[in-house]
Amino acid sequence: MPNTSAALVVALLRGWALAALPLALALALSTGRAMVFGTEATGWAPFLGPAYHNWVSLTPYGLLAVGAVVLAARRSRDLRTRPWWWSAIPAAAIILTYAPYFGEYGETWQLVRGVTEGVLLLAGVWATTVARSPRWALAAAIYILPGLASALTNPSSSLRHTAYWVTLAALLLIMTATGWRRAAKARG
Repeated sequence: MPNTSAALVVALLRGWALAALPLALALALSTGRAMVFGTEATGWAPFLGPAYHNWVSLTPYGLLAVGAVVLAARRSRDLRTRPWWWSAIPAAAIILTYAPYFGEYGETWQLVRGVTEGVLLLAGVWATTVARSPRWALAAAIYILPGLASALTNPSSSLRHTAYWVTLAALLLIMTATGWRRAAKARG
């Protein structure tokens, strides 16, 4: 799945909406196969990722597929092309996924992921302040809210896990408040 997800990110970064569409739909169908075809579909191979068994986990993939459909239907008029160096983001994801001693659920991975998310959300707060636009908060909400909903419905006994979600939720709230306040100030 990281390779397909990375290809999807590169397609979106380069403004290739029509190339992103089948990748987004394939990821959504692959991760939702257990919900669509039943639990026996989890053993089907090859697939692009895990088979999720609840709608909360599928929400980001569904939103990604809907967004890809919208972008392709609009012929990507609003999709700006990013420089090639932005491809370092999906490249880093692939490297971190396959690097030895850097397992997906290991403590090192969790620490790197948490720090990266925190830094990106702080950058989103800054971008929201500068741009006076709530779009960064919307993007962060699409990323954070499904996981937060899952964490609220299945609370963890780990203090570290709880602190992680509280921190992400707080940064999202700060970003939302900043975007709302700045947008109101720009209108008034």
